[in-house]
Amino acid sequence: IVYYNPAGMTALGRGQVYAGVDILAPWADLSDDGSTVLGAPVTGVDSDNPTSIAYLPNLHIAYPIYEDRVWAGLAVSTPFGLSTKYKNNWFGRYDAIKSELTTVDFAPSVAVKINDWLSLGGGIDIQFADAELTNAVTNGVTEGLSKLKGRDWSTGFNAGIFIKPRTDTAVGVHYRSRMFHTLDGRLEVTGVAGLNESTPGIADLNLPDIVSTSIVHELTDRWTVMGQANWFGWNRFEGVRAIRKTNNTIATDIVYDYGTTWSFGAGAEYKWAQNITVRFGYEYDETPSSDRDRSLRVPDGDRNMFAAGFTYDVTPAISLDFGGMYTVVSDESINVLRNANLARVKMNRDDSGFAIFSVGLSYKF
Repeated sequence: IVYYNPAGMTALGRGQVYAGVDILAPWADLSDDGSTVLGAPVTGVDSDNPTSIAYLPNLHIAYPIYEDRVWAGLAVSTPFGLSTKYKNNWFGRYDAIKSELTTVDFAPSVAVKINDWLSLGGGIDIQFADAELTNAVTNGVTEGLSKLKGRDWSTGFNAGIFIKPRTDTAVGVHYRSRMFHTLDGRLEVTGVAGLNESTPGIADLNLPDIVSTSIVHELTDRWTVMGQANWFGWNRFEGVRAIRKTNNTIATDIVYDYGTTWSFGAGAEYKWAQNITVRFGYEYDETPSSDRDRSLRVPDGDRNMFAAGFTYDVTPAISLDFGGMYTVVSDESINVLRNANLARVKMNRDDSGFAIFSVGLSYKF
């Protein structure tokens, strides 16, 4: 709750700290659908699985600093990330070979309980981003490698309200601002006569703002139902334009032209025993991309997400959390021009998705 709506800290009752890790295991099957270079069919192999297992740690702290009316919190998380790596000789190499994006978000926050039914909360987001993007390039005769590496710190904010219109019902609304990163690093091209270079460069990375609404209702002393809707401002993510710092010229300009999206989720939890709570849910998350702007760096699609988990209270102060999620990503295609329009990358993606296993430990003060 510290990350998704810090205003809700006032309902936690006791200060607590939570540490956890998410283990992400994705898969995808990508096949060529007529990719060309200089008008001729491109040579190269298909890719069975361009992704690998990722480990994402997180830490959250909430503490009352004035009775139960004023709270302070801290969330350390990895809200956005990307990791795909293909073989150097695969058919889609002119669009992507290696893509890595790591973000680490530090979000200190405060919450104030205005009265018994209304709380306000918010804070700042201090975010670090580190990215590396590589792809093949050609001058029509020889083929080489282009690499962009950069990192940046940026800041944003978040704010929310928490309402309890009844003792058995809670409603939350939260806004998280977009983040503007300017990745500062180097541009390198090797293996291509006339195009080789190694120069300082920058590239903008705009991450979306997010509006979330949620509701929780206690049906009985054992059953609780929940619902959530999220709006993502992915239209802020227009593409990746890499600029040489030496002369302010454009080295790479890839347009993604994403659109805004929504996700909708519903779930329930059941008090199985005095010290065991089980929960399950479903969420639909639409992709911001389309065939004309989808990239092999992020071969995304609409997602259907199924999750389940449980909490085991070891003692009144110590709890263990376990969760799992299975996500099916819709079959999609890609048809884009790359390498100054010398290469066309066409692809079909089938049988893709990812699984997440999560484990966490919480301690209540």
